[in-house]
Amino acid sequence: MSASHNDTTKDAQRIVRYPLAILLLLCLMARGAMGGELRFSVDLGLYAPLQPEGTPGITLRPSLHYFFDPYWRNTLATGLTWFQVSGETIWQIPLEDTIVLTLLPGRRIVPFLLAGSGLYDTLLPEENVLSLGLHAGGGVFLRVGRGGLSLRVRYLRYDVTDSDSGALEYGLALGARF
Repeated sequence: MSASHNDTTKDAQRIVRYPLAILLLLCLMARGAMGGELRFSVDLGLYAPLQPEGTPGITLRPSLHYFFDPYWRNTLATGLTWFQVSGETIWQIPLEDTIVLTLLPGRRIVPFLLAGSGLYDTLLPEENVLSLGLHAGGGVFLRVGRGGLSLRVRYLRYDVTDSDSGALEYGLALGARF
């Protein structure tokens, strides 16, 4: 393992650790103030950059979901994504805020739509790039006990100023209620 890879991994761990603590604190405060329901999930997904020279990668993202009512929820997420473009490994650390609309609440299988924005810290071989991005998509949630499983797909533009920064993400998430 090269020194630059170790440095990149340490930077990634440092950057992810602090947003997670802040997200947890904010969600717990919101839950106490508004009386909604708080859930936690872990997403594992396939990340497919749309650049012709891009190679699919993996995304791992813990998320906190705050349910305002049966139809609307706010999701805060951070995590780690890695993929390759032109043979270079790119690490990405998102901090995302997503609004989710549940189409048929209260059922065992629940379709949903999502849209949101985020800050994306992209760790390139020679530099770090912080950018504003947007994403939209949808999926289905299957209720299982006190939690569930969701399958989703979304289009992600991790830099709104760069037309080559798009990706499709296919994911599977396991969730649980607090």
